[in-house]
Amino acid sequence: MNKEILIGEKILHHSDIERITTDIANRLDQRLSNDKTLPVVVGILKGGAPFMCDIVRKMKTIVDLDFMDVSSYSGTKSTGKINIKMDLSVDVTGKEVVIIDDVIDTGLTSYFLDKYLIEKKKAKSLINVFLINKTPRRKYDVKVDYCGLTYDQNKFLIGYGLDYNGLLRNIFAVYAMAQEDIEKLDAIAKEDASEAALEAKQKQ
Repeated sequence: MNKEILIGEKILHHSDIERITTDIANRLDQRLSNDKTLPVVVGILKGGAPFMCDIVRKMKTIVDLDFMDVSSYSGTKSTGKINIKMDLSVDVTGKEVVIIDDVIDTGLTSYFLDKYLIEKKKAKSLINVFLINKTPRRKYDVKVDYCGLTYDQNKFLIGYGLDYNGLLRNIFAVYAMAQEDIEKLDAIAKEDASEAALEAKQKQ
């Protein structure tokens, strides 16, 4: 199985990511330094995890960490429906909450999260942080406090948490996928499923 990929354009190099995460960590330290309560930093799984981890390890502020698993995507398209797979494990009542995610696209997920955390979880206020602010398909008005890159093209992005059906999150860069990439990934996933089924059958 040939697993080489990435025919598309690289839009963020690892040096860009280092610069972005350092800058946002410094900005969050400045903003949160006078908070009377410990802020809660929430990484949105799975895509926001690498970005969140790189930011918080550069922060000097004492924070509480948590994760949520929320999704509206299947493949390259938003389903238009929000699915909470994992909710918060800490109480954010009366707290400043920093939400860190890989990308804001239509804004549906972020709009839902902002409303959910303020109205249901009673957070005091929210800070929205995104690696990529992808603007062409924006449908919901969401406050973007900090972002690494504003991207005005309607291309599917992968790498550094961003995925295509769960694949390519591990790459330490961000690429705009070519159609050839998508077709190759579909073929790899299909071949992988066949190989896995064969392995399972042989062990029976």
